[in-house]
Amino acid sequence: MMADSPQLFSQFFRQNGCPQKELEVCGRIFRHDSSGPTFLSFFVDVDDPAQPDRKPFVFATGPDGCHKLLSEYGRSRVHEFLVHLGCESSWVDHALEKDNRRFSMIVLPAAGESDRRRTGETREAAMPVGVRATWDGLLQCAATIPGLKEYVKRYEEECKRTDMSSDFLKREEFLRKYQSVKRVDSCDIIQDPEIFLTPRRFLNNTEHTFVDFRILLWTWFGASHLFTGDGYTQNEKGEKGSSEFLIPNLSVRELQEKGAILLPLKVLLSNGRDPDAISCFQYLHACAEKPCGGCWLG
Repeated sequence: MMADSPQLFSQFFRQNGCPQKELEVCGRIFRHDSSGPTFLSFFVDVDDPAQPDRKPFVFATGPDGCHKLLSEYGRSRVHEFLVHLGCESSWVDHALEKDNRRFSMIVLPAAGESDRRRTGETREAAMPVGVRATWDGLLQCAATIPGLKEYVKRYEEECKRTDMSSDFLKREEFLRKYQSVKRVDSCDIIQDPEIFLTPRRFLNNTEHTFVDFRILLWTWFGASHLFTGDGYTQNEKGEKGSSEFLIPNLSVRELQEKGAILLPLKVLLSNGRDPDAISCFQYLHACAEKPCGGCWLG
């Protein structure tokens, strides 16, 4: 059943249906450019070509979140589901309109060690197993990045006890260096090197304070100000969402070879508009520029 679960999820999703019970799958919704999806995250450490060029792990929602997508949101309300997962609606709009990104979802079996033993798969052949997205899980992953282990140990307890809303976001150092939630959420890895911290930028260009380290976890690792470290997503209103895991950032092709399913998503803007729909003005402008001869402009 588990090996077929991604395929079953795909069928239910395409038909706007929902199974009675949760399927044993995890899902990762991710952005990509017009050329199509390649890796689960396209962020690269442009400052350090000697290091692995992509962050080694990404966030994924668990079986309960995947079930919620089918049961409560469906194909037409992916934007709202992203908000449920902890994305700000303004960020989704920015990604669609300003960055001209589109979204896809990779669905993979929620397999563990017992499943590998049962199927006889080797570690190399099996689907990658994630760790729960708690503070311990996130910092365990962060410590594998060269140069960061020292700072993980130094700031581990402060990460766990710091309240982002009532404390961190009001600190003078955060406001002076990183300005606001909106500024951090919308920063670009190329255009905003002073805001978007990669491991190399953190190590070479900052004072290595707790604020700098927490921004690194935010921009590079994806643990935003809404990340609580309890293993669940949280939306802008502070409402707990679905279980969350960290999985290896492999290529889409590699995951598909292991049985994962890729689903292109139609994500609307917060006002309900389709970002791919051409406006009347754009249509008339295009016709005026290059008349086809089949209408009153031609």
